Amino acid sequence: ESLGEEVRHHELVAERLAERWHTVLPARFGRVYRDDEGVLAALRAERENIERAIERLAGREEWGLRLWGDRSVLGPRLAASDEEIGRLDQEGHGSMPGRAFLLRRKRAERLARLVADELDAASREVLRSVSPHVEDARAQGAGAGKRGKSALDLILSVACLIHRRERQAFLEALEVAGAPRLADGFVVETTGPRPAYNFLDLFHKEEAHSHEA
Repeated sequence: ESLGEEVRHHELVAERLAERWHTVLPARFGRVYRDDEGVLAALRAERENIERAIERLAGREEWGLRLWGDRSVLGPRLAASDEEIGRLDQEGHGSMPGRAFLLRRKRAERLARLVADELDAASREVLRSVSPHVEDARAQGAGAGKRGKSALDLILSVACLIHRRERQAFLEALEVAGAPRLADGFVVETTGPRPAYNFLDLFHKEEAHSHEA
């Protein structure tokens, strides 16, 4: 198996266990111990942290939330409705080359600000819509990315910790927030449920030692 397949197999095992038991604390892939005693020693060292984690994560699950934006859709839409850009376009018709260049640069700067503001507003709106159902959230990073065959901007990427009883409300809130924005160049994407990998900080002291085994 390739490394990617092994990682996915590890995740599938944790997900299957989470379907059967109320609370699962998933170990990160790649942690290795010499023998059973090494595992027991790590568990004993982390006993208090494990007990706190079980209490905190009981009945909880993790969902990934991503918001994608398509600038090729956002740009023309925003430009068409902005009076300042309309004025710059009109002024640019028939202008001398030097003047036309300056106007085009002003137009590009104006449009870049409008798009940035729209992306920021969309991120805040999506987060606001799910916040009543999310107990904790961890940023996963964002930037230029690719979704399917489309080159889109990954505007927002967060891991969300929710209680299982909030799952339906969480998904419905995302649908309400995301559906109206599809035509505006935005796509809301979720992954889950999965064990709370991003909300579990255990075995840090043992990690370096375990990888040397």
